[in-house]
Amino acid sequence: MKKIGVFGGTFDPVHIGHIEKSDEALLKLDLDSVLWVVSGEPWMKTGRPISAARHRVEMVKIAISGKADMEVSDIEITRGGPSHTVDTLLQLNKAYPENELTLLVGSDLIKKFDQWKSINTVLSLAKLAIFVRTENEIDLGNVQRLHPDANERISVLRGEIIEVTSSRIRELASRNESISPYVPKGIENYIIENKLY
Repeated sequence: MKKIGVFGGTFDPVHIGHIEKSDEALLKLDLDSVLWVVSGEPWMKTGRPISAARHRVEMVKIAISGKADMEVSDIEITRGGPSHTVDTLLQLNKAYPENELTLLVGSDLIKKFDQWKSINTVLSLAKLAIFVRTENEIDLGNVQRLHPDANERISVLRGEIIEVTSSRIRELASRNESISPYVPKGIENYIIENKLY
């Protein structure tokens, strides 16, 4: 049995915070690999345009280049329709029936857990690892009430604070300002060459 971290996101663009957190999860959770799942139609991000899926997939490939324990997946893009975590986990469980999945999420998403589709099924299909910045940033009560074995299935990861967001990077790039402190050089070049943002 392998332990696989499932790291989903829009990754528009992927940045150093995403990369650091995936590395942190590998180490602290003793994972065999991290599968980066690029959202097709992120239902939580309706109302703003997002970059074409091919660009977002390519940026993740650049970000994890040379990391043998990381892989990119386009299953949500290929599947089409709104990208719901439960559908992705069902698909992954069929593809990797012998493996243990751990869903990697930021604490900001936990606040909206009650809006997720079939959250009980999500918690049955995968363990949950939550990235937080401070002791008081997260209330696990709403998660613990959703699954009888929640305490055994949840890990809280408190790592380095990385002050960067994809929206900030898009804003800087749109004004032709430097984004080099926030993304690897290969991604910076890709954004410039493809005139993203």
